[in-house]
Amino acid sequence: MADLTETTYCNSPVFSVLVEAYREALARKIPYAILGLDRVLPLHPGLARTPAARVS
Repeated sequence: MADLTETTYCNSPVFSVLVEAYREALARKIPYAILGLDRVLPLHPGLARTPAARVS
């Protein structure tokens, strides 16, 4: 588990490490969760449901 609930900044190298850890956990069938990521990175279920989506 990666707990980001107190995180105020997450740059691209950190995000890359988190994604790679998640992929490794999936490949090994190990439960893995990233907590609080929605606090540092807005997450949406799809483009159509993204508040600021602009299709040109």
